[in-house]
Amino acid sequence: MNRFNGPLKIVKSPMGCPLRRAYPMEKKISVYAGNHARMNCPVSILIPEKFDEAVLLDEGGSEIPLQLESGEDGTLISFIVASLDAEQSEILTLKSGENSKGNGAVELVPREDAIDVKISGEHFTTYVHGGEDFVRPYLFPVLAPSGVKVTRSYPMKEVEGESTDHRHHRSIWVAFGEVNEVDNWSEGEGHGGTVHKDFTEQTSGPVFAKIGTKNDWVSSEGKKVMEEWSSFKFYNIQDVGHVIDVEVKLVATEGDVFFGDTKEGGIISVRMASSIDVPRGGTIENSFGGINEGETWGKKAHWCDYYGPTEGKVAGIAVMDHPSNLRHPTNWHVRNYGLMTANCFGLSYFYNDKSIRGDYTLKGGEELVFNYRLYIHDGSTSEADVGTKYHDYINPPEINVE
Repeated sequence: MNRFNGPLKIVKSPMGCPLRRAYPMEKKISVYAGNHARMNCPVSILIPEKFDEAVLLDEGGSEIPLQLESGEDGTLISFIVASLDAEQSEILTLKSGENSKGNGAVELVPREDAIDVKISGEHFTTYVHGGEDFVRPYLFPVLAPSGVKVTRSYPMKEVEGESTDHRHHRSIWVAFGEVNEVDNWSEGEGHGGTVHKDFTEQTSGPVFAKIGTKNDWVSSEGKKVMEEWSSFKFYNIQDVGHVIDVEVKLVATEGDVFFGDTKEGGIISVRMASSIDVPRGGTIENSFGGINEGETWGKKAHWCDYYGPTEGKVAGIAVMDHPSNLRHPTNWHVRNYGLMTANCFGLSYFYNDKSIRGDYTLKGGEELVFNYRLYIHDGSTSEADVGTKYHDYINPPEINVE
């Protein structure tokens, strides 16, 4: 998988070396939908030239929001394919010039111990990285496009009618319950935690905003177990759902790291708003058509979606497992009471067989990378077209540069 979550194509000179910056620049970019229609589909492509400004025009000459990221290998351009029918192609023009749509449609607003994320001026979510009650980073609140909340408020806030079990279930978070015998999952006696150390990136833009973080996983005594380098990319998507691409890179900086076979954890975890719990009218659905806990708990699936009634509407969250992840498709620790986690380690529990082990040892100096897409949507699984959105994630449109 390329780390930009999109198709990459490096254009080279006849000698095979990346081309350097040249002006005036004009390139044709062809976008082919493939066998499926595309709607609000984020894509990226790497171009070897390095440039700070450019515009992207559609076939009618109208400007398309574009975002640039410069690196050693050239410039990564990102944009969103708004609408493209199956088997249809479109030719876009990338040329030098000032991007008139360069303002931050997705904006990061830092404040003490947190960063608010706004899309077109509307609050979408907040990344919390500190505070009096802090144990590990989390996203809260999380709002669907209609503005209703989709994750539980407790324990950050106590709301009448919400459940108050499992205080460590903090909206959307990264954690695991047995890492070198450290419990970095619960908030019970002797638990470990994740300490925010630094930000590696804070970017706002017309296509996405991105938060990059460096964290330490520590024991209850504060002893460092390993490092976590994570990124959250929030896209400027305007249809029935918001999209977040999450990369979690775990680095064994202190020697070998042993991930135990336990159901208590999930590399990406979600606790739904209590009104979305299955007993209150919610529904769990996975990529194989499994419905609710009895058909989804412990099962492998490419994605899992949890939706239901919230604040007078229907909304939910789909978590999508990338094919590059360990033991893809992952197993799911997902419960009727509102918990949904991607857990590829707790195999003996999921298969009820102690001879089937999910233990994993990350050797000292090595890293383990997980990639997920979160699709926060209005409506049901079918109404939000979750299956198609997963296809967009793992099989984006074909892009070529001329």
